[in-house]
Amino acid sequence: MLAPLAAPYADTRADALRFALGLPPLPALAALTVRLPAGPSAGRLAAAAPGRDPLVRPPAGLAADLRAGRDAPASAHSSAHSSGGPSVDAPGGWSVEFRLLGASHQVVVGGLSETVACLAGAGAPLPARHDAVEGPLAYAFRARTERHADDAAFARAVAAVRAAHDGRPDALTGAFPGDPHAVTVLAPDPPDAAGIGWRTWHAYPQTREIVMTASRLAVAE
Repeated sequence: MLAPLAAPYADTRADALRFALGLPPLPALAALTVRLPAGPSAGRLAAAAPGRDPLVRPPAGLAADLRAGRDAPASAHSSAHSSGGPSVDAPGGWSVEFRLLGASHQVVVGGLSETVACLAGAGAPLPARHDAVEGPLAYAFRARTERHADDAAFARAVAAVRAAHDGRPDALTGAFPGDPHAVTVLAPDPPDAAGIGWRTWHAYPQTREIVMTASRLAVAE
């Protein structure tokens, strides 16, 4: 879903972003809720092979997928979200709310919230990696920043992300007025036996940076 935004783009940069879990829903410029079916193992971590990270793909594959925007569509519909402590949506499925903020994004699922934004006085500097168990849910987060050498390379990278997501009903693309390359994209991964996941892309034209995140959520043993 493409969401043209009325709010003007405010210059920021990757190193201004902060990360927080558990914040209440913040005012959003646009929002989209998708329903992801549970995998055959209801997302339990025991389904993963021994010795492998059960929540996240290998780093090389993760980086390639982030660059290419390689996501398969999932069915989407609108629904209301009620906040509370972490809860287990599987085996019936997972309701994932993507929220596009003026300063980045928030994802709410199973009572757990992930926020990546310019948070004055809240959160921690954006980590490359964060793993946590929140109630019955095991959560993993990865982030990386790509810096492009010139405007043309940056424009091509943003165009590739948009081409992969603008027409998807289960992805939320926010286009800020004032700069055609000031965009934020949130999209789900295909659910599988190891749980569910989502990815985000945040483009910052003034520094030619694209911040890319990947998250995984599963039922903890």
